[in-house]
Amino acid sequence: LIGVVTEGKCRLTINGKSFNLNDEECFFIDCTQPHSYKKIESYPCKLMIIHFDGSTSKQYYEYFIMHSQNVFKSQLFERIIAEINGIIRAYESNDANADAIASQHIVGILTCAVIFECNSDKFNVSLKEKLMAVNEYINEYFVEDLKLDYLSEKFDISKFYLSTARR
Repeated sequence: LIGVVTEGKCRLTINGKSFNLNDEECFFIDCTQPHSYKKIESYPCKLMIIHFDGSTSKQYYEYFIMHSQNVFKSQLFERIIAEINGIIRAYESNDANADAIASQHIVGILTCAVIFECNSDKFNVSLKEKLMAVNEYINEYFVEDLKLDYLSEKFDISKFYLSTARR
């Protein structure tokens, strides 16, 4: 289960451990574990929550939790919101392919959570190093026709992240 706080504050409790969440914070939890969320006192709270159970859900969660905590801030918060809205639109439109479309958006959400998690004290140093290497490569070969696909594959970094990080 992945959730985002779009407005206000709330308290998330997972296996008896509580987290206070603020605007633009996200959470990723194993929904088979006891959990609850509620607003904090008089603060309004709006959440968007996606519950899913695909074939790789458990692996994504285990990988994520090895490298982070259940609650996180993502540099790509707006992208996560867009992916969730894509799921909502697919089902609201009664699209015959809604399940496939939702799966695509869920992979996008999981990618944002797993790759782009950025607690300020735990930013992925190897990612910074990769970006520095990409910049050096571009500076060295700037006269050549460099393609995003090529750079992404050469430096083992997401095309989406690479395109946003270079702006």
